[in-house]
Amino acid sequence: MSTTATSSGSLHDSPFLRAARGEPVPHTPVWFMRQAGRSLPEYLALREGIGMLESCMQPDLVVEITLQPVRRYGVDAAIFFSDIVLPLKAVGVDLEIRPGVGPVIASPVRQASFSFRTLRLRSFTQTPADLLAEAKAPDEMRYGELGRYIEALQRSGNDANKLVVERALKLAIPATCLIIAIFGAPLAITSPRAGTAFGIAISLATTVLFLLLMQIAKAVGAGGLVDPTAAAWIPNGVFLLIGAALLVRART
Repeated sequence: MSTTATSSGSLHDSPFLRAARGEPVPHTPVWFMRQAGRSLPEYLALREGIGMLESCMQPDLVVEITLQPVRRYGVDAAIFFSDIVLPLKAVGVDLEIRPGVGPVIASPVRQASFSFRTLRLRSFTQTPADLLAEAKAPDEMRYGELGRYIEALQRSGNDANKLVVERALKLAIPATCLIIAIFGAPLAITSPRAGTAFGIAISLATTVLFLLLMQIAKAVGAGGLVDPTAAAWIPNGVFLLIGAALLVRART
């Protein structure tokens, strides 16, 4: 890895900035963190008798300390000399960096501004057991679990229409058995002498049609074209209406 700094050309064409833009470079650029300067004799001489925060707040010292490793090693860039606590000093916090100790605040907060034995947030309904529970797929959740999961998604701003449809189907599908019975009874009454092949064909056609309607209902519900809960009941509603019509016709 080359550590030769650019001696000609503009700053815009320096290897470091060209590499940052994804452009070809003559060598892999290297840079120095400001901490590397602490081992330099010229850095130690410049900082002698000057506090860390004070040196960070003098522009001429900041520029000189930043450029020292660049001059000595010919690297392509250097991190601007500063300190992580400088923003606190800038907003008026009385602090200093003591050698061998680190940042020290003159008047630290020693006690809480308020105290409480328990804290309950209305928006936070999950128990520790819920948080520690192993995650389940939505289709493995019970009706109540899926409802809580949907509420959590909606509070975070996520689209939960697809899961709302799945939750409604947990009630709609069991009701399908009764509705299919209502749908099939008139067919059996009106065609008592129909053969086995006719019965099998009707059964397959009913199954295919119902599954097709269910997939369409899930799609329109998840997409928000229809209320997700109502979409889950569309196939049942269609077959119930047809079954009721066939039943009335069979009685007459």
